[in-house]
Amino acid sequence: MKLNSSVERTFWLSNLAVVLGLAFVFLLVFSAVILKYEMAQNALEKKEQKTLNAISNLKDEEGKNLSPERLNRILKNELVTLNNKNLELKNANLKLQDELTALKSVPVDDKSGEINALKSENSRLNLEISQLNESVKNLNEEIKTLKDVAISEPKIIVKNSTQTKEKLIKILKTKLNSKAKINDETGTLTLQTSEIFQKSRAEIKKESKAELEELLRSYFQVLLGDDELSKMIDKITIEGFTDSGGSYLRNLELSQGRAYEVQKLALNSYKSERLDSILLAYGRGYNSPIFKNGTEDKEASRRIEINFFLNEPLTKLTAK
Repeated sequence: MKLNSSVERTFWLSNLAVVLGLAFVFLLVFSAVILKYEMAQNALEKKEQKTLNAISNLKDEEGKNLSPERLNRILKNELVTLNNKNLELKNANLKLQDELTALKSVPVDDKSGEINALKSENSRLNLEISQLNESVKNLNEEIKTLKDVAISEPKIIVKNSTQTKEKLIKILKTKLNSKAKINDETGTLTLQTSEIFQKSRAEIKKESKAELEELLRSYFQVLLGDDELSKMIDKITIEGFTDSGGSYLRNLELSQGRAYEVQKLALNSYKSERLDSILLAYGRGYNSPIFKNGTEDKEASRRIEINFFLNEPLTKLTAK
């Protein structure tokens, strides 16, 4: 009996050490769990407090704290906005992927075909430019030849120009007959202002207007009615003159006004774009009086003179 008691006591003593060791380990684990729980609880409380503080600092447009319901709505709206933007980005990304796929699917041969077409068009344009340059070169040579001919034959050109003027003067004298005075050498048409204007006035007399219109119409018809002759007319001038009575500026103004009135009547009586471009009017005042027996003929000095001038550009080249 004593032996068994000793063995049993030894068994319990050895097991007690194990049990105590396990209890100590359990205690350590339990303490660690409790400590971790306490730390997590403290961190959660701090985070919750921080969130509550952040929420409490949010203000509305009137400076008041936002209510939880208002804050919830704002957050929901913001979430919807972010979702919409995310969707837009996804759609844009899909579109870019589609475009990239389409570009990759374009055959290389198509691009080379466009390049070849552009090269062909460029070659054609270069050829046209070359042909135009050649044409310009040929035209310049023709112009040079014409100038050389004009310089080498000046007498023929002057003779033809003189014959043209003589022909025009002859036709004018025949057409106008006794209606107007035509100078045999210059072809100048002279009108006495006393028959057209009141004394010291620039307005055409009503009783003279119709007859003057008919005269001017016949005159310009001779010069511009024929296309070939019209091309040879360089300009036509209407010049007003006065006698020496009165001041220079007054006479200059009067002569200019009368020449201008005749010009207006001429343009109204003979409609022609050609006449519009070459008809000029001047006032000469008493700079060119007419004398008889050494005395000024004031009646003759008060006049309107109409002159025509021919184009003679080639003869001007011989003046050097």
